Amino acid sequence: MRRAGRRLLAVSPRIYCAAARSRRGRNRTIVDRRSNLLVEGFPRSGNTYVVAWLTLARPTLRIASHVHHAAHVRRAQQLGVPALIVMRHPRDAVLSNLVFDPSSGARRLIEDWIDFYDETALARAGTVVVTFEAATSDMPGVLARLERSTGLDLRPEAPPPDDAVFALVQSLGDRRFGGAPDARVARPTTNRGADKDEVAHLLDRPDLHGLLRDAEARYVELATENRR
Repeated sequence: MRRAGRRLLAVSPRIYCAAARSRRGRNRTIVDRRSNLLVEGFPRSGNTYVVAWLTLARPTLRIASHVHHAAHVRRAQQLGVPALIVMRHPRDAVLSNLVFDPSSGARRLIEDWIDFYDETALARAGTVVVTFEAATSDMPGVLARLERSTGLDLRPEAPPPDDAVFALVQSLGDRRFGGAPDARVARPTTNRGADKDEVAHLLDRPDLHGLLRDAEARYVELATENRR
């Protein structure tokens, strides 16, 4: 029912985003005509890191983010707002979400990942797709690509130091969750790898193999088309 409702609302990005404004989420900022940039991606794909990096590098930038739905991307496109889409390998993204919320369900997460990274919607002017690895290791390079594609001037005077970025990531998590536990912090933690190992078996079910292959094929296609 939840998935069907999200799909029905997504038929109209404007209505979906209006509904999103009414939902709680202190890190969520809905795109509008005043936005300078949309930063979006499937949950646990580096969205908070990118927003934190940009917030420190360009404090006056109006960033819309953290709706985690393709309708938000489409609404930005309707409004002519440049969009930076962060994409993490589906297996890693799904495992991270299962650690974050074990009740999410592996099948639904894979299906939602595929829905989010719709090739047709992402192959539009003003929309740039970058991998999780690029976003978390070379934001200046990512912004250079975005500038070439959109003409938007995003270059900071100096890249923010990593410790300041991770401190802001932690702060954003604390603001949302009231003191974020390790499983919900949007940055690497000591136990994260072990936690993923514990839930990895949930993706090994035979009935998920074909669906996961479809997601991985889409990842390869988009990553190849958008290679920096």
